[in-house]
Amino acid sequence: MIKQLHQLGTKLSFSQRRVLGNIAWLFTDRFLQMGLALFVGLWVARYLGPDRFGSLNYAMSFVSLFGIIASLGLDSIVVRDVVRYPDAKHEILGTAFLLKLIGGLVSIPAVIWVNSLLRPDEPMMQWLVAIVAVGGIFNAFNIISFWFQAQVNSKYSVIVRNTAYIMTCGIRIALISFEAPLIAFAVALLIEMILGGLGLLISYQWKERDFHRWSQSMQRARSLLRDSFPMIITGAVTVIYMRTDSVMLGQMANDRLVGLYAAVMKLAEMWYFVPGAITGTVFPLVIKLKEQNETLYYERAQQLFTLMAGLSYLVAIPISLFSSQLMFIFYGEDYVEGGNVLAIYVWAGLFVSLGVARGPWMVAGDLLNFRATAAAAGAVINVALNWVLIPRIGIMGATIATLISQCISCYLANAFHPKARELFIRQTKGIFLFGLPQLMHRFWRKGKLI
Repeated sequence: MIKQLHQLGTKLSFSQRRVLGNIAWLFTDRFLQMGLALFVGLWVARYLGPDRFGSLNYAMSFVSLFGIIASLGLDSIVVRDVVRYPDAKHEILGTAFLLKLIGGLVSIPAVIWVNSLLRPDEPMMQWLVAIVAVGGIFNAFNIISFWFQAQVNSKYSVIVRNTAYIMTCGIRIALISFEAPLIAFAVALLIEMILGGLGLLISYQWKERDFHRWSQSMQRARSLLRDSFPMIITGAVTVIYMRTDSVMLGQMANDRLVGLYAAVMKLAEMWYFVPGAITGTVFPLVIKLKEQNETLYYERAQQLFTLMAGLSYLVAIPISLFSSQLMFIFYGEDYVEGGNVLAIYVWAGLFVSLGVARGPWMVAGDLLNFRATAAAAGAVINVALNWVLIPRIGIMGATIATLISQCISCYLANAFHPKARELFIRQTKGIFLFGLPQLMHRFWRKGKLI
């Protein structure tokens, strides 16, 4: 086995080793955080109980609905532009940073005001939302992560994120030990955002030493906002159908159900970093491939869709079979009733991974407007189904709404657009694991997955 792995390593080109190395760093990032989440995050959930845990997650979900104001949909656009126009790096990063900083500042009063209208008689909830919302300012520093991603060199952002996460995990353990109130855990989340943002700035300055050269341009700002507008719409509606379930459960039912739903989501979505890490790493390569070889461009899409579907099945099948046991093991008896919900919710991961995997091809193929339309359709369907199903079947209604809306937005919608239909066909083949044996043979013999 060791000899085969050594032979595999010698067959990889420099660019292939760089891609796999970047994926390895991203996997290390998520595995470390996943391990800490199992220990600390579940401890927090047990300590707070479904009611208080639900209140904290309601605040986080509510703030995330306004997060698109802070991000402005610039993530993929920044990666694309610094790959295409490396000489304009300082202007792109500086302008995007300023735009995201302004967006973060604007979002704070907006989220506080809307929450005060929806839950006027709950001062604790208003404090929780306000504290979490302040963290949106520091999301502006995430622009540095996109730079490292564009360079296929994510180890610096990984080190920063994990350092911040480990430190705040220590804070959370101390809070549990001293039986701290709920609001202290919201403050710990804010501290994590602050440490992560400042850490990214320090790591960038240590690596590049040119933060002082960042500049802003009105022309560049207009260009970024124009190109990112479809992503703003996509991001907004994606957040709606990913997080509106929790908000609507809190408004139409109670925070206890929000706590159960949040616990289910954390288990079901724990592996979502995998499609994101793989797709984010190959993103710059796809942009280049579009201009060089159209046939190979779609072949790589097929390989990625097949890989994502296979990974989804490896996760969803065992979790569905042992959902109640997993809820008891991880969260305790208070959360066991979420087992049936987990058995269904976990299958949304199949469509989420296919949707994430199509992202680079959507950007490279100028399908961002369609992607926004598909996401909007998914959001509308999600809200409508929640509105109908939550009063009738409670938390299970929110779960069914999520599964259906993800299927439509990430998969079925592609069949209705001429330029996206090829992706739909390849997604469908991926669901049936088309070419999986050849894909695994290709990786083992040549060291290439895509």
